[in-house]
Amino acid sequence: MIVALAGRRVDADGASPPRFPGSNVDMVAHALRHLFEREQATALVSSAACGADLLALREADALGLRRRIVLPFDRAAFRSSSVVDRPGDWGPLFDSVLDECQPQGDLVTLSLPPGDAAYAATNAAILEEAQALGRATGEPVYALLAWDGASRGTGDLTADFGAAAAARNIPVLEVLTIRTCFVVQGFGEKPDLATGRVLNLDASYDVIKEAVEEAGLRCVRADEIIHSGTIDKPMYEWLFRADLVIADLSTSNLNAVYELGVRYGLRPYTTIIVAESQFKNPFDVNHQITRFYEHLGKDIGRQEARRFVKSLSNDIRTLMGQLGTDSPVYNFLALQPPAEKARTAPRARAGGAAAAPMAAGAFGVPAGGAPAAAELGAPPLDESAKALLDRARAALARDQFVEAKGLLSALRVLRPRDAFITQQLALATYKSKTPDVVSALREAHGYLEELEPDTSNDPETIGLWGAVHKRLWDSTAERLYLDRAIAAYERGFYLKQDSYNGINFAYLLNVRADLFRQEGNAAEATTDFVLARRVRRDVIRYCDQALAAGGIADETRYWIVATKWEAAVGLGDAALAETFRAEAEAVPVAPWMRNSTRTQLASLEKLLAAFAPMRL
Repeated sequence: MIVALAGRRVDADGASPPRFPGSNVDMVAHALRHLFEREQATALVSSAACGADLLALREADALGLRRRIVLPFDRAAFRSSSVVDRPGDWGPLFDSVLDECQPQGDLVTLSLPPGDAAYAATNAAILEEAQALGRATGEPVYALLAWDGASRGTGDLTADFGAAAAARNIPVLEVLTIRTCFVVQGFGEKPDLATGRVLNLDASYDVIKEAVEEAGLRCVRADEIIHSGTIDKPMYEWLFRADLVIADLSTSNLNAVYELGVRYGLRPYTTIIVAESQFKNPFDVNHQITRFYEHLGKDIGRQEARRFVKSLSNDIRTLMGQLGTDSPVYNFLALQPPAEKARTAPRARAGGAAAAPMAAGAFGVPAGGAPAAAELGAPPLDESAKALLDRARAALARDQFVEAKGLLSALRVLRPRDAFITQQLALATYKSKTPDVVSALREAHGYLEELEPDTSNDPETIGLWGAVHKRLWDSTAERLYLDRAIAAYERGFYLKQDSYNGINFAYLLNVRADLFRQEGNAAEATTDFVLARRVRRDVIRYCDQALAAGGIADETRYWIVATKWEAAVGLGDAALAETFRAEAEAVPVAPWMRNSTRTQLASLEKLLAAFAPMRL
């Protein structure tokens, strides 16, 4: 195998953010050697800058690989501009490597004027030279990026090298120059069935990621891994090879607990458990330290986020420096961590060349188990789940429901068992009204059926099930849809004890009461009418509890107060309704929100007018 390499130079003093700290030189060298050995590399083509280039050339020499060096301009100028200008004793290594390669005819000097264009041309020449060697020897060619795993943006020559290799259909590998952290956590909004709350785990991840990056590590969650097919293989690879794993057990996520157990079985150290403060641990890890943070549901308060970032980043620095055993498996059993087996031969691909050595998103670590730099796999075939979800959410926020539906459909292929994705797809589908309102509602109905809403305890699933049936009732006037909407909102209300399900439950009870009244069924009409009143009293109480919790954005505050307003109107309490109306009108929100409330109130008042003699 021929390796064409480009990578980061070692960081200048005080570089921020760090991309290749000098303290990671040995780690990167070890990872490069491991990759060369595992993939049975026979030749290396690279430049000779301080950092990744020279480390790779040194390790290739130790393994007996042929080395071919490409410089953009003369040796002395390159030594001055790209070798000895950074911390470390790189000059002597540069001199010796070039002295060894030049007599073999393996030093190519392009004689270009100094500048970014010269370095870009050098990268192109590296790929050309590698492909020429591949044609001459009949061996496959791979590109290798030795970097921090993230582009700096426009003009990032290492990222551009990877893109150029992919454009030539050259598989791309990576060796990371910074340590890695894999966060085990759900994503999106997930229900906590123990408390009835819905937690935005993306808000948790933002805070965790900030702490990890502040500690100098690269942070990745499963939905950020670009891969084709099932996520299982890259997930296990990250659990095995990540320098640090942080498991967030909030919402009692069974997947997170399972993956934590896998990590404990694979690695004796550098695993951290975190959870939101109301988490009640039902699992057998109570003897393990858990770091708690306070979650408000939709987000994490600014002051709490600052506190947790500082605390967690300090803990990470301490943990990475000490490498003490934190796995109960290795604490109680005298075991050696597993090591990877070297491949005996490159795997074949169509056309006779070797396939990508690792699946996209995978990465390697030196045998023996010490934390080390990552080696990521083949070129991306699509976007990560997180990127797709971010785009879908942005489309939903712009009311571009057809676009959001397409993105969520693609995301569902990557994560077919994720209830949150199915919920969002159902939402986007029925709001798209495409090809028509009823067809879109029935398609959304089909998605939600996969989540077994009639027996589900997920308040989000139940709420969407109620919303779809309510709209089907509005569109078709089929009584079955009304009854199923009421049943869904009732279950959601008593399960979650929230105002959204409650106020919809109460309204639809009034709708059905009016139907019973028209049918002459006074007993059933009275029953629904009275039950609606009782639900509204509870709704006001739950709204007050939500407001008392604090930390609420204006839009959320408006909907809570507007719900109290509607509940008071439904109770026939004019004075209370006026108080809540004034509170709602004082909240600065978009006009459509106020119009929506007034339309709903007008509909409710029309229903209540038919029951005027019964209003108490």
